[in-house]
Amino acid sequence: MEAGSPATQSRRWGARATLRQPVTIRWEDHDRTGTLHNISVSGCFVEIHFPYPVGATLDLSFLLEPGTPPVVTDGQVVMRNLGGIGIRFRYRDPNTPLLLQRWVDAHAPSRRAAAPSPHAP
Repeated sequence: MEAGSPATQSRRWGARATLRQPVTIRWEDHDRTGTLHNISVSGCFVEIHFPYPVGATLDLSFLLEPGTPPVVTDGQVVMRNLGGIGIRFRYRDPNTPLLLQRWVDAHAPSRRAAAPSPHAP
């Protein structure tokens, strides 16, 4: 399957927030480090140059804020391009999506700020 085909495109929902944090990815007993670029409660995009196959299930560990406990969860590769991979979260702990939703809500760009003002020239 090619990246960008309907079968591989991420179908993330919810607000997205920018998050530039390292992420450790474990797959087939190998750890690699990438960089999270954005995150939503349903998934994230990771800049990494290793060619993980679409469909691969990964173990993920990352910080939302320095000094906080790491988020540890599973994810499935749903999209791949030259810059990285799109991952759909597959939560291990039912509290993790609640934690991510609170963080994203606090850090996502305001939808009202993005909408043009009806009074703008």
